[in-house]
Amino acid sequence: MVDFNNIINFFESSKIPKNILNRGQLVLNNFLKPIKILFEQ
Repeated sequence: MVDFNNIINFFESSKIPKNILNRGQLVLNNFLKPIKILFEQ
């Protein structure tokens, strides 16, 4: 099982510029949400 909080924390603590991070966060959320829902069923 993937720990989504660890992934999010990793990206937040990395040295990526905020605007790129926010854009990546959107992509990540759109990508991970269906997977997360699948796992939680």
